[in-house]
Amino acid sequence: MARVAIATALGGLVLFVWGFVFWAMLPFPRRIIHTPTNAPEFAELLQQHALQDGAYSIPGMPPEGNPSPGELEEWTARRRKGPIGFFFYSARGLADDTPQLMILGLTLNLLTAFFSAWLLFVAGLRSYHARVAFVVGLGVITALASHLKQANWFYFPWEYTQLMCADVLAGSIVLGFVLAAIVKPARIA
Repeated sequence: MARVAIATALGGLVLFVWGFVFWAMLPFPRRIIHTPTNAPEFAELLQQHALQDGAYSIPGMPPEGNPSPGELEEWTARRRKGPIGFFFYSARGLADDTPQLMILGLTLNLLTAFFSAWLLFVAGLRSYHARVAFVVGLGVITALASHLKQANWFYFPWEYTQLMCADVLAGSIVLGFVLAAIVKPARIA
């Protein structure tokens, strides 16, 4: 288990650095996540409606409870006509360079590295390549279960989905290289 602890520390740090490189240094995020040309007016419009912090969809989710056929038809027609959208809203600003944000980000990366290392340890794979593939497989499962599912059910744009999957998959490849070098099965006596 000492190897799992070492792998967690190194893997979490590598994921943290990878996240910085991907989101701050590579051009893809800025090419895919767009800023509306009228962003200040759009933000003011949202503030005027006094939205609570949360996730929003346009034209909204289907009516709750037991909607009448007419209510369901109206919702379906609005959805077909468009526009449709999904966005996250927070009324307060965000300082993205705060120590708390960085500590939380590192903590999440450490948790990801820990669970990946622990599963790799339990799997007991002998080959370095098999161990790398195992961790990459965890990334593939994560991408399928989260980002690709959202693209299907919430119509997230394909480019955005590819961006998010690229982050997860490239991160799992880098993490796989680190964990596979450290987390090895116990020798059989």
